[in-house]
Amino acid sequence: MKKTSPLIVGLDIGTSNVCAVVAERNEAGLEVIGYGTAPTGGMRKGVVVDIEATVDSIAKAVVEAETMARCEIGSVFISTANGHIKGFDSQGMIAMRNDEVTAEDIARVIDAARAVAIPTDREVLHVLPREFILDGQSGIKDPVGMQGVRLEAVCHIVTGQAASHTNLERCCHQAGLDVDNITLESLASAEAVLTPEERELGVALIDIGGGTSDLVVFVNDSVAHTFVLGLGGIHVTNDIAHGLHTTAANAEWLKKRYGNCVPGRVVPGEEIEVESLGDREPRAVDQRELCEIIEFRVAEILHLIHEEILRKELDVAVPAGIVLTGGVADMRGIEELAEAIFGCPVRQGRPRHVGGLVDVVSSPMYAAAVGLVLLGSREMLPGRRSLGERRDLGSVVGRMKGWMKKLWT
Repeated sequence: MKKTSPLIVGLDIGTSNVCAVVAERNEAGLEVIGYGTAPTGGMRKGVVVDIEATVDSIAKAVVEAETMARCEIGSVFISTANGHIKGFDSQGMIAMRNDEVTAEDIARVIDAARAVAIPTDREVLHVLPREFILDGQSGIKDPVGMQGVRLEAVCHIVTGQAASHTNLERCCHQAGLDVDNITLESLASAEAVLTPEERELGVALIDIGGGTSDLVVFVNDSVAHTFVLGLGGIHVTNDIAHGLHTTAANAEWLKKRYGNCVPGRVVPGEEIEVESLGDREPRAVDQRELCEIIEFRVAEILHLIHEEILRKELDVAVPAGIVLTGGVADMRGIEELAEAIFGCPVRQGRPRHVGGLVDVVSSPMYAAAVGLVLLGSREMLPGRRSLGERRDLGSVVGRMKGWMKKLWT
């Protein structure tokens, strides 16, 4: 009889790339056993604009992850981040049925905080307790077992556009996958890159992806604010393509190969070759010109996020500083630029808290996918069906052939 193991799969469907991470739980903890990536087609600013192209990208990333992990993926935990995401605080209150707070009371007071009017085209993604207040005593994290007569809960509620989430799920279903849960991307990334000490002290995580830049602020180990900005790495690439009169593909390559968010770090007069449009010959361009274009757009993104933090008066609530993650966080000089803008310590956030192929998935671009795996592992209850089973590579090849046949018919 073939041995099977419960698998957890995180699928980050970003504007630039789809990242799939497969992990297995064992006695040592959570171990990454496979991953897959594919360029995204059909997404814009975190929203599906072409279902067929998005399904194609998902299928390619999943088949690659299946091949490496020697498994068949049946369901996934996915993330979402787009300009339709909104977060706000809400407070609920209940009268105690008994003198002692129970888990049932916690559920009732959270439901009371959740009972807010939202537009019919939106749905609640998360209800995240910030603190509990018992008989006027605030700052309580877990009131179970405490004595009191009136219990209140302050929660941060995250909502999103229902149709956007439905389209993401539909893409997964058409790729042959069930969706176990949808999580705000910044919350998933935070799970992978932040330390307990940072969350407790107060920290702001900024996940800069291809189409969006996502902010989540933790204070006293609870979510104090969430925000999604509709700007990301693709906008940097587009600026380079327009500024240097080259193709988007060459602009992306130049950004990764020669880009720096601090032009002063580049040797003066250093020239790089840039492909021209049409049949024109390639030409030499000062590398600083490229870096100035990058600096301008990245600084704009960081300034807008900083303004959001100041608007919510959270600048003094993050003594642990700023953590940058997502694909753009790998750009040279971004930490130095961010420190100049935010005026506090900044570090790069790489996935942690997992074993196995950690060297492979240690890039910031895998933060959300690894975080989804960590959250999924926590959500898997005893007796729940596994999200996949270890199997022979031949089955993976069969699945890939089936997908290719469906694609071309």
